[in-house]
Amino acid sequence: LDQAATIEETVHQPHSHDERALVER
Repeated sequence: LDQAATIEETVHQPHSHDERALVER
């Protein structure tokens, strides 16, 4: 479970960053 959560967080982190950059722009 810990590994899956870490992988999901890592996959979601870049996505969130990209979305935030788009919204900020």
